[in-house]
Amino acid sequence: MQAQHIFQFWKAVEALTPQKLDKDNPDDLFRPAYKVAQGGNLPWRDTRHTDKPLKDDKVWLYTAQCGVYDATALSQQLEEKIGAHDDVVEERGRVNSRLFDISFNEQGIPLSQTFMLSLSAWAAGQILHHKDGVAALENNVPVDFSDLPLPGDTLPLVDSGFAGFDALTLRLMQWIADEASLLEANGYSPDIDWIQKLVALVVDKTLFPHSTLESEFVCLVKCIQVKAPKPAGEEPTPDNKDKEKRVDPVQDGLLNSFYISELRNLGHAWQQNDAGPGFVEYMRAVSEPDRARIDLRSPEGLRLAFQRLLPTQPPAGAWPSPYPLAFSQQLAVNEIWRRHADQAGIFAVNGPPGTGKTTLLRDVVAAVVTHRAGRLIRHEDEVFAGKNMLILGDDRYPYYPLHPAIKGSSIVVASANNGAVENISLELPGADAVPESVHRESDYFADLVSELIGKPGWGLLAARLGNKGNRNTFMKVFWWRKPEENKNTPLLPPDTFTPQRGEGLAYHLRLIKAGKRKPAISWDKAKLNYKQAQEREEAIRKQLIDYATLDQQIDEIHQRILEKRDARTLSADQLTEAQEALAKIQVEKIEHQASFA
Repeated sequence: MQAQHIFQFWKAVEALTPQKLDKDNPDDLFRPAYKVAQGGNLPWRDTRHTDKPLKDDKVWLYTAQCGVYDATALSQQLEEKIGAHDDVVEERGRVNSRLFDISFNEQGIPLSQTFMLSLSAWAAGQILHHKDGVAALENNVPVDFSDLPLPGDTLPLVDSGFAGFDALTLRLMQWIADEASLLEANGYSPDIDWIQKLVALVVDKTLFPHSTLESEFVCLVKCIQVKAPKPAGEEPTPDNKDKEKRVDPVQDGLLNSFYISELRNLGHAWQQNDAGPGFVEYMRAVSEPDRARIDLRSPEGLRLAFQRLLPTQPPAGAWPSPYPLAFSQQLAVNEIWRRHADQAGIFAVNGPPGTGKTTLLRDVVAAVVTHRAGRLIRHEDEVFAGKNMLILGDDRYPYYPLHPAIKGSSIVVASANNGAVENISLELPGADAVPESVHRESDYFADLVSELIGKPGWGLLAARLGNKGNRNTFMKVFWWRKPEENKNTPLLPPDTFTPQRGEGLAYHLRLIKAGKRKPAISWDKAKLNYKQAQEREEAIRKQLIDYATLDQQIDEIHQRILEKRDARTLSADQLTEAQEALAKIQVEKIEHQASFA
C-alpha cells in the first residue's frame, strides 16, 4: 500500500467522523442548555431563560448547535454509496449530530467569526454526489457560491486542508456577518425562523441529504455567563486594562477533528523526507505488511529471545518489586531499551487486559528515571543554559533551557480512555505500587505525593495532568502553594519540607535559598548514593552474567572432553596400528634371518 493512499484514508476517516450533539439541561441556573423545536423560542426570547439570575458584571453568551440530523441514517446512506466494510460489525444506536455551531452575544446577535461548519456534513454531501464517492474529498463536486458574498479581510483564517470546505465556510461567515449588521442596525434579534433559514442555506451549499434532518428539533443552545463588555467608548483604567480585554468567544465544543491539519503536516513532512523516526517506522510497518518478521515460537525465535534475555540486556533501572517480570514482559522492556534508549523510534506492545502491560510500563519508567539521573550527574554544571524569555502576545515567561542530554527523558501516558491514563498516573506514585521496604529506605517527596493524589504516596514519579483543571490543580499543590501565616504572630517554618501545612516546592526552595532551611540531602550526598547504587547494580549484573555463562562454560568443557576422548581414541588406534606394523616387521625379520641360516 502506497503511503499517499494511507494519508488519504486517514483524512477521509477524520473528515467523516461526526461529533455527538450535546445534552440539554434547561434547569441549570448558570450553564443551561435548551432544545429548540420549530416554532419555539430561542433563549434570549424565552422568559424561562431570561428570568434566570445573572451574576454582577455578567452577561449571557449563547452557542447554538444547529441543523440537527440523524448521524446513523447518514452513515447508512454513505455505506450504500461507497460500501460497508465486511470485517467491521457495528451495532449503531440513534446518534444525533449537527451541521454547524455558532455563538450569539447577550442581545442574540450572531458572531460571524465563531461560525464553525461541520466537516463531516460537508464531506458526506460531497461523497454522496460524486460519481467516485470518496474521491470527492480530493476533487470536489462544484457548488454555486454566486449567491453568497465574497469573504472580507476581517474574517479569520480557515485552513482545514479541504479547499472547497474552507471556501464555503468563509462565504457563510461573511453572509452571517452581513446579516448581523442588518439585525443590529434594525434592533432585531434572530428568531428560530432565522436559524432555519441559515440551516436551509447550509444544507443547499453542502449538498447535505435533507432526509436525515430532524423534522422538529432545530437546534440546541448552550448558555454560559461571561464578563460583560465595557460600554462603547469607555476606556479601561490602566490598572484593569488587561483584565478588561474582551475576547471574541468561540465554541466550547469540538465540532471538527483537530487531526486534519496534523495529517496534512505529516503528509508534507513525509514527502520532504522530514518525518520523525518513530513515524517513519510506523509508516513502513503499515505500508509494508509482508516484510520479514520473527516468530518467537519458532526455534530461531526462541534462540534470539534467550539472547535478548541475557543479563547484559536489561536497563540499569528496574521497578522495586518482590516479583520479577514474566518472559514476554522482560523481553519487551529489554527490546525497548536496546532500540530506543538513545534514539527516537516506536515500539508496540500488544496484549489483552490483565496481561501485565502496566507492570511492564513501570520498569520502563524506572529505566528512564535511572538513566536521566546518570545524565544529570555527568552534566551537572551545564544542565541549565542561560536565562531565556518566551513571549506570547503581551505576556513574558522566563525559563532556562535544558541541556540536550537531559531532554527527551519525560514520559507522556496518553489514551482514548481517561480512566486508563489516570489509573497509571495515580498508581505509580502511590504507596501500594512498591513493597513496604521501599518506604523505609527511600522518600522521594512522599508527603507531597500524598497531597497530590489524596492517598499515601512514596515517590513523585507521575502526575495526573491532561485537562486544564488537572494541570492547574497539580501546579498549585506541587509548586505555588504556600502556607497562610499570621502577620501579627509570625511563626518560624519547620526545619523540613511540610506539604501538609500548605507548602509547595517554590516556597520550600525559597527558604533553602534564603538559608532558613536545609535540603533533605545535599547534592554531593545524592551523587554518592547514586554511584554506590550503580556500583552495586554493576556487581550484581556481573555476577548474573557469570552465572548465565555457566551453561556455556559447561558445554565448552564437555566439548573439550569429547575432543580429548576423540583424540585419545585416535591415538590408541594409531598405537595399535604401529604395534601391528612393528610386529609384522619383527616377523619378517625373523623369517629373513632363518633363510640365511
